Amino acid sequence: MKPFLGELIGTALLVLLGDGVVANVLLKGTKGNNSGWIVITMGWALAVFVGVVASSPFSDGHLNPAVTIAMAYAGKMSWSVVPTYIGAQMLGAMIGAFLVWAQYKQHFDTTEDHNIKLGVFCTGPAIRSPFWNTISEIIGTFVLVYAALNIASAADRLARFPLCRSRPLSRSLASRSAARRATPSTRRAISDRASCIAFCLFPTNATVIGVMRLFP
Repeated sequence: MKPFLGELIGTALLVLLGDGVVANVLLKGTKGNNSGWIVITMGWALAVFVGVVASSPFSDGHLNPAVTIAMAYAGKMSWSVVPTYIGAQMLGAMIGAFLVWAQYKQHFDTTEDHNIKLGVFCTGPAIRSPFWNTISEIIGTFVLVYAALNIASAADRLARFPLCRSRPLSRSLASRSAARRATPSTRRAISDRASCIAFCLFPTNATVIGVMRLFP
């Protein structure tokens, strides 16, 4: 039950914040109307961060069927729990999408362009070509899954970096990360590692040197 709850809550928050920022940029009459792709990409990045952090106490924070299937295929989790994860992700996505619709109901009503409304909840190709659009999806999914499977080792090096550990919060995150490394779960520790990375994004020397440590 805990993994189901974790994936449901995490995915709902992911879609609520991710689609929410898209609605704020695209829909007519919003405060963020026409603010551009940088706002959307930053909003989605934070949506992923919040979703993983919120789900990590209960599940491995996959929030995506592609990640769940990849983890099972790589032997990181049992195939028997894959339906539970994917079912929770689907239901959570529906809940998040409904909340976005409710939040922006009046703006949906005043927006005439149906493609813009659809664009809040899904993407569409600028040039429609089934073959090349499929290639694009394959590349994007590969990057997502490859990063999910390999981010832990790079973030471990950042968490161990002295300037990053010198901060109380970073020390706490590093200790929690070390404790979780004793378990076989990889993605569950992402929230700790992502928190350390985000914390080090503040303008300090730890940012520059820490990033250099990620790519030796």
